[in-house]
Amino acid sequence: MGRRRRDYTSSRSQRNVSMPPSSAVFRLLPDDSLRALRGLASRLRFTPGLLVVITAVGLLTGTVFRSEQPLILRTIGFDFDTLQAGRLYVLPLVPLVQEHAGLTWHLALQVALYVGALEFFAGPWMAWAVFFTSDLIASVGSALLFRGLAAAGSATAASYLHTPDLGSSAGMLGALAAASTLAPRRLRAPAVASLILVTVFTLLFIHREYPFEHALGAAAGLLCGWAYSRRDRPRRPASAPPAEVDKPRAPMSYRRPRWALIASGKHELNAGLRR
Repeated sequence: MGRRRRDYTSSRSQRNVSMPPSSAVFRLLPDDSLRALRGLASRLRFTPGLLVVITAVGLLTGTVFRSEQPLILRTIGFDFDTLQAGRLYVLPLVPLVQEHAGLTWHLALQVALYVGALEFFAGPWMAWAVFFTSDLIASVGSALLFRGLAAAGSATAASYLHTPDLGSSAGMLGALAAASTLAPRRLRAPAVASLILVTVFTLLFIHREYPFEHALGAAAGLLCGWAYSRRDRPRRPASAPPAEVDKPRAPMSYRRPRWALIASGKHELNAGLRR
């Protein structure tokens, strides 16, 4: 009796030692939920780091450097004057710093959902490329667009030429647009509806340069997602006729025609007669 109890206590202590500290919390979750959370955490690498950087910068600009926000906007903000001066090195910092001091919770939530969805469907490198590329195209494209409109006589566009801009909205909308092209069919409709809703909201209720930047960022994201989806498709060989590539192959479990059944029956009959 004492030996059995000693063996039981020793095995129990070994299980407690080998068990990680976090498992005591995860034991409250079902096995399927725990497996799903671990799989999701293993696939998301860029989005958590991006959220940490944006949140840290927002906390610093909202507390310690709150009085320096106008200086930060003039130094890092991008407009046509920045483009004309050749200060393109500020472009990687534009989507990481917000125009207003601090950080709003809905912006962080949108970045987590949109960029996280793209990273889940296409991987961290695709999420990183689309986020920064969409913001770059939106910033440079809007500056050139306002320069053309100002040359055509638009006073509003002329005022936007000298208005520095910062923020993550163009990059996250580009990520949402790319994710909508790569998502499964049942998730494409919510993604496209969210993209249209955000773009229309900024167009109707925000009378600044944001609608133009959002539209350019979304267009860049759609182009990146389309190019990524085309990359996975098999290419047609140059020597193969079009019918062999375009015609879908029948599954292996198809029903054989009657002549094939008759031929196989004759073969089996002949084999039986030879025996």
